[in-house]
Amino acid sequence: MMLDAAHHKTILIRILKDIYTDTTIGQFLGFKGGTAAYLFYDLNRFSVDLDFDLLDETNF
Repeated sequence: MMLDAAHHKTILIRILKDIYTDTTIGQFLGFKGGTAAYLFYDLNRFSVDLDFDLLDETNF
């Protein structure tokens, strides 16, 4: 079975939307990594996972 890149991208974006509209968790996570570069900078680098950093909650 081949990976449908467009469908995969749609699913990743839906997951990100769900995470960042959830005020109990979204404010504490910094999105990073290959998928972030792929989505925000249109880099020719396909990644299949989502990477996050836990932000320092003392800054909130």
